[in-house]
Amino acid sequence: CESLIEFLSQRTGTDLKCIEDSTFMRWSGLLYGEDDGRGKLHWLPPAGRERTTCSFGQQICPVCLAEDEMPYLRLEWRLGFMTACERHCVSLVDRCPNCAEPLYILHAQRNSSGVRCWKCSFDYSHAEQGEVLDLQTFRQQGHLKKVLAEGWGELGEYGHVHALLYFRILSMVFRLLATGRFSLAMRLHIARSGGYPPPSGIPRIKEVENLNPRCRRELLRMACGLMEDWPHRFLGVCRSISLAPRHLIRDPAATPFAFWDAVRGNLAEPIRVMGAEEMASACWVAQKRGKRKTRNELLELIRVKTKQIDLHADPSTQHLPYGEGRYWKLDGVSPEIRRAAKLAASREGENVGAWVDKALRKVTGYLNVK
Repeated sequence: CESLIEFLSQRTGTDLKCIEDSTFMRWSGLLYGEDDGRGKLHWLPPAGRERTTCSFGQQICPVCLAEDEMPYLRLEWRLGFMTACERHCVSLVDRCPNCAEPLYILHAQRNSSGVRCWKCSFDYSHAEQGEVLDLQTFRQQGHLKKVLAEGWGELGEYGHVHALLYFRILSMVFRLLATGRFSLAMRLHIARSGGYPPPSGIPRIKEVENLNPRCRRELLRMACGLMEDWPHRFLGVCRSISLAPRHLIRDPAATPFAFWDAVRGNLAEPIRVMGAEEMASACWVAQKRGKRKTRNELLELIRVKTKQIDLHADPSTQHLPYGEGRYWKLDGVSPEIRRAAKLAASREGENVGAWVDKALRKVTGYLNVK
């Protein structure tokens, strides 16, 4: 890569530093440690399609492209924590609005004008303008850009830490909120304690970097909130849902100290053995409070995972009641419309519930724009 940049500098007469600043090398040592071409780069996900694998790392602002005399891509559109255009205050787009394919600029038709889809030749500058966003999104985005530009960020009790460690911890918190068996419980607790409604549905995918801008924006809002008073807010959420160090630290050698020390020093609890008499008392308390003796209710009550719960808990209902299933917003809808709604939500990288909510707001004219 360095030899290629030197070659470009010599042939174009452009300063070597100027060319480096227009590539990912600009963020080497700040956003990622090193790039050998084989590992994933945090906050710099791949873009395009490789056989059956779709990667949505490239983003665009259609309004910017429409205003450009000669449309071009901005480097910051490749950053995973960038989800909005600060110039036009609208959401970025990470897939073709016409065919839902990822933006694959290197495979686009070279003889065509503008920035177009590599598959259907749709001109991205004609894409519908995204939703208008609130100021909180841009304050948060501006803060992360400042950390990246200055090379350090403030991390609560741990003071000023290097940008590389800051973004690594942010990535770990982001992933905990986005995927895994504790993600929904964490998001619901943050929403309740923060005094705002729970976020719209987040698709359950392992490759969280492929989440669309709307999903990443909501998760980043929560993750940045947990980073502000590190580690107290984060630990409070972990304690509320009984998270232990084994749930949070998989590879100690690759875990930043500020994360490892906060978790190991505050969440480690002594092993507690609960007998049958204590469990029977817990069941009595649950009944007195008017709750069923299900496994989840008892676990919420005693906050300790023990085999005694399985011995004393009543079986839960086999089917969720109306309004609580995964696709409850499609209950009562004809099968063909259900299939069409699920397909449309998948094309936009959305959860079905969030897609239905968006569609209904558009049809009814109820656009809650801030």
